[in-house]
Amino acid sequence: MNSGKKLGFVFFQNLFCVIFAGLITYLFSPFVGSFYCRVVGGCSAGLASLDFTTAMGLLVGYFLFIPLVLTLFGTNGRNWWMIGLILTILGLSIYIGVRLSQLVPLIAIATVGFLVGTIANKGLWKIAPGIMAKIK
Repeated sequence: MNSGKKLGFVFFQNLFCVIFAGLITYLFSPFVGSFYCRVVGGCSAGLASLDFTTAMGLLVGYFLFIPLVLTLFGTNGRNWWMIGLILTILGLSIYIGVRLSQLVPLIAIATVGFLVGTIANKGLWKIAPGIMAKIK
């Protein structure tokens, strides 16, 4: 009975992390998209001159904040959650015809999110071990 409660807690804590990361992604998408488009060199649709800054912010923010939040606050199985969520969007991108060379920055951003989350997690364990023990 105890392991069932723990399993449910783990699932809902990771689910809450994913929902929280989605909220952060949505709120910061204009800023992340603007930064990404400035670095890449523009996010327009060519002749139509449509601005895809916010859409790129959603995509880039997803690849940044999902690994960051899950690594920082997730519990057991968080790596499987990250792999499943990231590979789903990568698979959809490949399916709709995005070139693999365009996916390399997104994979790099997901790696940066994972590394920043890992460093922040280690730092929080050193600064506030009591609080982190309650989260885990």
